[in-house]
Amino acid sequence: MILNKHFQAVLTTMLLSLLFCGCSSIRYVSASDAAEVWYNLGNAYTELGENSEAAKAFLKASSLDPSFSSAGFNLARVYIFLEQYDEALTQLELLLEKDPDNRTVKEVEAWVYHLKEDDDTALEIYNSILEDFDGSQNALYNSAVILEGHEEYESALERYKKLDELYSDEDVIFEIANTYAKIGDSENALLWLDKKLDKEPDNLASLELAGDMYSDLKRYPEAVLSYQGIKELYLNVFGEQGEDEDSEDTDVTEDSEDTDEEDSSDSLSQDQLDLEEAYGRTQFKVAEIYLVYLEDAENGIEALQNSVDSGWQSEEDYERLLSNEDAVWFDEVSAMLSIDDEDDSSSTEQDDSSDTEDDDTDSSDSDSDSDSDSDSSE
Repeated sequence: MILNKHFQAVLTTMLLSLLFCGCSSIRYVSASDAAEVWYNLGNAYTELGENSEAAKAFLKASSLDPSFSSAGFNLARVYIFLEQYDEALTQLELLLEKDPDNRTVKEVEAWVYHLKEDDDTALEIYNSILEDFDGSQNALYNSAVILEGHEEYESALERYKKLDELYSDEDVIFEIANTYAKIGDSENALLWLDKKLDKEPDNLASLELAGDMYSDLKRYPEAVLSYQGIKELYLNVFGEQGEDEDSEDTDVTEDSEDTDEEDSSDSLSQDQLDLEEAYGRTQFKVAEIYLVYLEDAENGIEALQNSVDSGWQSEEDYERLLSNEDAVWFDEVSAMLSIDDEDDSSSTEQDDSSDTEDDDTDSSDSDSDSDSDSDSSE
């Protein structure tokens, strides 16, 4: 596919050469036609990810035909990709001089100011857009994101709910739930999470957040049920591996095991990696609920083993769990969470032993040399 796009770019370049090489069969090419060719070339480069080349092409198109607004707009977008925000704003301002009421250009301009960390200007532009048209989807959503980032949660909720009212966007439903969670309103967060999970029952973030909210409300069985929803998704994708898998190749070297793990990680998609991480993290949360709050050591240790086997680690969470030194399960859990330390200790002991053997060998050699010198002296 990329090869075909590259071939298209090459063909377009060849066409440009034909247009301007002075062939006798082509006496005149209008500036607007030439700008169109450069514009298409810029689009081809953009699809290839060649943003610097795309910028040159769009700039050429704009210079040939200053009224070609699409070329100017795409030039601004490429500048954003290149993180050349000042250049992008300059281009957007030129477009607004010709078309002051262009809402799309204003929305992009506001987002560029946000990228420049000038959220006051960004919000000012978004608010002006909403004054003219209070149903602007981009203005509502992006301004809500900015407000949430500044912990202005009530204002953010107002805009998210307006979006849900107008467009019923599933992603917005989660943002509403997440915002309620941030202000500590677990009950309302769960109401919106129920709506989200009705539409998308396998959504990882929603399942985990629901479990967190139930935990905050001390509704632990319901929290476990939400977290275990992620376990079911994990088992559907990966099967029982990582839980009941017996080790058959006991003679495999550590280097080989490391290589296998790296190859396995490289072969997973981003969605699978996210699922694997969420599984390990939520299994630890399940373990903590069973061990600390429900006093169910058997299920707690099983969940903890799942988390450890998945490769998930968090020193902070481990320390919190191991602060329960009087618990009946403490010794077993402590041993599970100290595997790496024991391995390091064992490795250190082996190194020390090896060093001692080397010292003994050196000492033996030294004694042998001394005996030999003594014999020679005699």
